[in-house]
Amino acid sequence: MNETRFYDQAIDLVKVPSLKSSFAKYLWMRGEHIVGIRSYLLRSNCRLNELNFPQCPDPAAWEAFKNTIVKHDSQALMRWGMQKGKQTLRKYDSALSNISSDIKLQTMLHHHMMDIKHSLDSLSSIKIITH
Repeated sequence: MNETRFYDQAIDLVKVPSLKSSFAKYLWMRGEHIVGIRSYLLRSNCRLNELNFPQCPDPAAWEAFKNTIVKHDSQALMRWGMQKGKQTLRKYDSALSNISSDIKLQTMLHHHMMDIKHSLDSLSSIKIITH
């Protein structure tokens, strides 16, 4: 499954309109970095097939994500998603300004993929508090 298809399927799983909108923005923010890094690599004449990075996400993480969305489609998940999205934006905006080599770009892409997997894994243990 490629990243674009993953993001499309993830958004489709969310049923509450307000949550769907915010979660779509969160996924877009995360996906934008992947697209941006790939574009940068292409402009730098670095072939993407030379980079060996993990697929996003692995089947277990994807299943955990789906099960969590079904169980916890709520404002708490929306807030958590937006918080993680903002953290990701800050981290990668900072990293992009200091890139000077293909090695650093490859490392950054790898860490980004791992960060997404970790976020999906974390969804399976999120605690929803209702008042």
